[in-house]
Amino acid sequence: MALYLPESGALFIHIPKCGGHFVEQVLKHHGIKYRWSTPTDKVCLRHSRAKDHPPAEFTFCTIRELKSWMRSYWTFHMCQGHNRLHWDEDVHYPHRRLGPPMDTWQAFEQRTDECQAYLDEMVEGCDEVLPIEDIPNGLSRVLTSLGYDITPEQVASVPRANKTHLKVELGGGSRAYGNGFANIDVDPAADFNWDLNVAPYPFPDSCVDELYSSHCLEHLQCPHRTFREIVRICKPGAKVEIRVPHPQSQMAMCAGHEQVIGPVMIENMCVHFPEIHWPGSKKLTLVSMHYNPTTWLHQARTELPFLKGLSDQTVMKWIPNAAHETVFIFKVENNV
Repeated sequence: MALYLPESGALFIHIPKCGGHFVEQVLKHHGIKYRWSTPTDKVCLRHSRAKDHPPAEFTFCTIRELKSWMRSYWTFHMCQGHNRLHWDEDVHYPHRRLGPPMDTWQAFEQRTDECQAYLDEMVEGCDEVLPIEDIPNGLSRVLTSLGYDITPEQVASVPRANKTHLKVELGGGSRAYGNGFANIDVDPAADFNWDLNVAPYPFPDSCVDELYSSHCLEHLQCPHRTFREIVRICKPGAKVEIRVPHPQSQMAMCAGHEQVIGPVMIENMCVHFPEIHWPGSKKLTLVSMHYNPTTWLHQARTELPFLKGLSDQTVMKWIPNAAHETVFIFKVENNV
């Protein structure tokens, strides 16, 4: 993808996952005229290079540090179809050599040479390559040289665009939550096949924005390890929702369940002894906890008059089988 600036004769090459949409927002925000540049040959419009476009007086692009780019590329394709890319044989894709990202981040992380070769090909022919890590200063300098008086502060004030938002469900099986969540489970129907008893999970550190799990953790051999993996892969500020059987329900230790996960365990982990459970740079903070009822809640109120005046949440906390699940809402925070 490329943008042509007719007033200055400049061409901006948008390298995927390198802040191109933000550059477009800056141009739009400051009233700089541009139009899409059509490639001269049959190439992938979103992945075209400088040499795929008509010559320009000045060509520039933005680039991301290699490891950061690899993580962004892998995460993006986890969000967009979960490893399912379709290739048109008549179209040239500069990133065809990479193919769809590997099944695991650990495997894709080993392909640094191939990824570096792809980025080198994409920037070839550009007069200026701007590191995205210092985009306000770099973009201001280039635009000013093209005749547009825009300060680094004005660049930085433009809202970021097109942020990748990765939502992950742990253990959705064949009946996943949906709603944009990528389901990771050993079930063949999952978006992403993985045994959740095996750590580390196939995600980079701090790449997940939101995590959901319903009636999964009680099936795992070591829930504490799972919680630590959740903290590792989630970004600071991420919302985490965990649903497990209520410890006093008949489902708590039915066939297939390895653990009972209840409020005492969670409060010890997040409230009373966080320094033991969260030795790293991030931690889970318990935001709220509530119970969801079974039909026995109404029956308990009918048969036990002394429950009158107590809230449903209080009854479900103490009366066996009045609730079928406990819902924990956490926030991932920096461990300061």
